[in-house]
Amino acid sequence: MDLSEAIARPIPHYDGKRSFLERLKRRQRDLDRLKLETQAVVRALPQYEFRECEFESQAEHLKSFIGTAELIPVPVRGPKGSMVVIVAPTRVWHDAKIRERLWRLRRSSLVDGVPTVRLLTQRWIRRKPFLENCELIARCAQLSVSARDRFSVQLLVRENPLATLEDCAAVVQATDAFGVVFALVSSGLLTIDFEAAITPMSPVEECKRER
Repeated sequence: MDLSEAIARPIPHYDGKRSFLERLKRRQRDLDRLKLETQAVVRALPQYEFRECEFESQAEHLKSFIGTAELIPVPVRGPKGSMVVIVAPTRVWHDAKIRERLWRLRRSSLVDGVPTVRLLTQRWIRRKPFLENCELIARCAQLSVSARDRFSVQLLVRENPLATLEDCAAVVQATDAFGVVFALVSSGLLTIDFEAAITPMSPVEECKRER
């Protein structure tokens, strides 16, 4: 083969409509994944819990008001009462008009100085290792914990300020010992560092403020 000769490459057929539809599908898949990740974060963090209510119509009205369907509004109960957490993908924040409407919504949501709307970005949700830790704990959030296991873990962390995740799991009689500890973290009885990768040696403390 003569290397001086140009290499002929086939030119792919470009279908503008199909390419546009594929981009829409990719964006929808990414939005669906972000929604699942947001739900995992809410389940894992002890300061929030899902609020059971009819929210579909309010969510659609909110998206119409902001001017985009690419929002993830989640009704939750936080430390200071009921509120709505709104997660917006990064591409949404690039639109100046939508960005201004979001900030205006947040400013107008103040009730007695307490915001009833919290804006979160995709980057905040997906930062590592925070998201991986939340997904790990969220999988165990609904795990049933016996009174015996709960008391044993609480007694351990009170008597040993340097207790680790492995130490807590060692006093649990349930089959999924680590899952029990994670369920106690999600319920607000224990606290663990969400910003550092969770390992058996991760410090675990009793949470001073219960849910």
